[in-house]
Order: sequence, then C-alpha cells, then structure tokens
Amino acid sequence: MEPDKKPNVADLKLILRETVQQCSEKINWQEFHKTKALLRLNNLLHRKLKTMMPNRYRFVLQVMAFQPDEQDTKLSSSFLWNGAHDSYLTYKFEKFDLTVVAILHLIYTE
Repeated sequence: MEPDKKPNVADLKLILRETVQQCSEKINWQEFHKTKALLRLNNLLHRKLKTMMPNRYRFVLQVMAFQPDEQDTKLSSSFLWNGAHDSYLTYKFEKFDLTVVAILHLIYTE
C-alpha cells in the first residue's frame, strides 16, 4: 500500500525551527529548567505537528534540552524503518547556556 499523500517536510522543518527558536531564544537555562519550558515546548510542537500529518502517518517527537558546559553529547535512536515512506527531521538550537534538540520521526502505517 502506498500513501495517498506524504508529509510536507519543508513545512514541518519550518515549524520545528520557528517554534523551538520562539520558546528558547529569550530564556536562559535556569529559567528554561525552572519553568518547565521543555514540557510546554513539547506540547506546543505536538499540537502544531498533529494538524499537518496526512492520513495513516504517525509521528514520534523527541525534544531534549541541555546546558552546554564543555562536555560532549551524543544522541541516537533506532527502530524499524521503511525508507520509501518513513522519514525524520532534526533541528538544533544553540546559545551560550542552552541547547535544544528536536527530532521528529515520520512513520507511515499501512
């Protein structure tokens, strides 16, 4: 079975970028952590992305926040993948005391 319509990756990437930037650029790590901004950001992204998913597509969204302090960070994830229909997007926002990474997996369900 082939999808009738695929997600518009460019629009989804724009939503990730704009939403993460708007929620992160005017706040420092301490405020981000204390005000539970990560939870609000995740919920906001879910609401926006859900409206853009074509029928039979599901998504998994991972949003992580770090306080960079001269350390290395490595992120990875894996699962069954159909290269013809499934896809993923990432967006990384960085400033001096806050790094936010959003990973969006797009999965077609037959």
